[in-house]
Amino acid sequence: EIKQFTVFPELKKVLNKKVAANFLVNGSLNYSDETFFQDVHQLRAGHFLRYDLGSHQSKVYQWYDLAKSAKVVSENFDKAVLHVGNLFRESVRIRMRSDVRVGSCLSGGLDSSSIVCSTHRQGLANPDFSTITSCYHDMRYDEQHFSDEVTKQTGFSSLKVFPELNHLLDELDKMIYHQDQPFSTASHYSEFKVFQKARENGMIVMQGGQGSDEYLCGYGEFFVARLRELVRSFEWVNAWRHLRQKASHNGTSLESELGSFVRSAYMLRVKKIIKRLLGRREYSWLSKPWQLLADSCLVDFGRDNVRDLSIAQIGHSSIPYQLHSEDRNSMLFSIESRLPFLDHRLVEYGIGLPSSYKIRKGFTKAILREAMDELPELIRKRKDKMGFVAPDADWVRTNKDRVRSDLESIVRSTGIFSADLLVRFDKFIAGKLGYEPIYFRAMTLSRFCRIFEMEIH
Repeated sequence: EIKQFTVFPELKKVLNKKVAANFLVNGSLNYSDETFFQDVHQLRAGHFLRYDLGSHQSKVYQWYDLAKSAKVVSENFDKAVLHVGNLFRESVRIRMRSDVRVGSCLSGGLDSSSIVCSTHRQGLANPDFSTITSCYHDMRYDEQHFSDEVTKQTGFSSLKVFPELNHLLDELDKMIYHQDQPFSTASHYSEFKVFQKARENGMIVMQGGQGSDEYLCGYGEFFVARLRELVRSFEWVNAWRHLRQKASHNGTSLESELGSFVRSAYMLRVKKIIKRLLGRREYSWLSKPWQLLADSCLVDFGRDNVRDLSIAQIGHSSIPYQLHSEDRNSMLFSIESRLPFLDHRLVEYGIGLPSSYKIRKGFTKAILREAMDELPELIRKRKDKMGFVAPDADWVRTNKDRVRSDLESIVRSTGIFSADLLVRFDKFIAGKLGYEPIYFRAMTLSRFCRIFEMEIH
């Protein structure tokens, strides 16, 4: 962890402005070897460093390349379903090996439910195996009815934790210190409380469901990428069928799904280009020098086809950040986190699958839904996705005075933000603007700089 180096006077704790700008504007974290500490780098996944004791020179080598390892799969859909199921169950079986108590995170979503139901079907659980679910009294953010369905089917002991977001501000500095970096949303607090609950109940190993969305197309952008593939290959009837099926099981209209696709795939990009040409920025809440910096250094890992998007998310935009967070939150409580969906054999096979196996009949992660016949039907056919969520907007609104005081101090002291940050915040509180994640990002970045005594040049 970087904090170990802060005891050395040779380390100059200077904020890496390029990394900070990407975080503030896009929420990007752990996307490269750079960190929030200027001149402190992290070793990327699939790489090793060799240091020569004689010359005091070092060099980084890449030993694993996911794009090369993920061969194109030519099996038909039915055989692929069997193969995915076998690879996944084997991955769960390996990760249940332990001489200490094992538990599992259970959101009630497709991924964590697959782990728990597979553990049950294979008879892998010890008598004291238990699941932990993060719950909220606000039904908009609560998934208990799904996790309860899994508990009912498996008979496993179920623990529930209700993160009290009014306490978040009191624990925010502790979380940032252990993360070695700021973070974007209060959902990290949900993850933090789950691992805290596991420690309190003697669970030393925890299974988690991270990883499958990135290569089995669980996120909305994959649906957009798949439709763009079909449009480019002139399979317009097939694209139309996907939209109609998605609208059917989402309970929405075909017109709204079509409009959403057009906006996401085309109009938003055109809008950004026009704004850039006109000199208008979407980050007016940054000071002028930081706006110019953002113009020159923002990274974009968006891709127009499913395979490339998967590889980008696993290597840069999603998995590195999620694993950083999970590792720090689990190890804070001396817990080993294991992630069955990130077994390299399963990932490589999943990326090699045709897009049509992953997005099928309007459903994302279609092949996993077919492979996991041990799941309750309610969960196999789930259309929405939550994961670790938290009501950020409600939390900010409830604590508006403390949050505004923080933002006011940030604008005044850091030189990073313009007064527009406060103007937009006041409009949000007045109900004239929607919630923007910059409020939470600004708070965590400023606290990070204070905790680690960072210089901002």
